[in-house]
Amino acid sequence: FHPSPHGNYLMGCVLYFTIFGQMPDVRTALPEATKILWRNARRMKFQGVLMPYPTKDELEYLYHVAQKVVFHGYRPNTWVQYFDKEEENDYLP
Repeated sequence: FHPSPHGNYLMGCVLYFTIFGQMPDVRTALPEATKILWRNARRMKFQGVLMPYPTKDELEYLYHVAQKVVFHGYRPNTWVQYFDKEEENDYLP
């Protein structure tokens, strides 16, 4: 499984925090020219259509979601509802 460029960015922010104990610097993670983040990336296709890269606004949103996850243990309601079954409780932190 390969996540979309949006998922890769979100995963990268969380992984960076996991390794270094802090979020990536905003100047690096949210550059004005966002295309610099993808200059060496392969374009992924879904059903033959190239997947778009995140916009600046989308990157800011994903960066803040990553902060909520790593600093506050945020889990979206859909995730909690899926794993909140009695037999699945072992998977919740």
